[in-house]
Amino acid sequence: MQYYPDFEQEDAQIGLVRLSCVTYQLADGQPDAMGWQVADMEGVIFGTVSDMLADAGSGQIVFVAIKDEESHKVSLVPVEGMYLDISHALVVVPALESDVLDSPDFTENVVDVMPFVEYWLNLARAQSG
Repeated sequence: MQYYPDFEQEDAQIGLVRLSCVTYQLADGQPDAMGWQVADMEGVIFGTVSDMLADAGSGQIVFVAIKDEESHKVSLVPVEGMYLDISHALVVVPALESDVLDSPDFTENVVDVMPFVEYWLNLARAQSG
């Protein structure tokens, strides 16, 4: 997914920006996955895209915030390995629903994404080892 956020000059430094908090323009031919349903790697639909985090320097999406339909918990998942099913407006994550729901909570107050990075790295190590 490639977006071109309209970052304020002083914000265009280092860090991540929530797309819900900025004006952004889609790259030509790119769909806007905001609000799309989310399925796990087994095809279980369990949530929706509630936000996306972009690198402030490049505009590249690096995380997707996923809101669970039942618990309303919001989880932050790296975009690496995600698949966009454009015809069904569906984002498929390369993890199980339980892995996503076991991740740290993503709230409005979160400013440090390292707990999310560490969670997903540890999960990948455990699955490969």
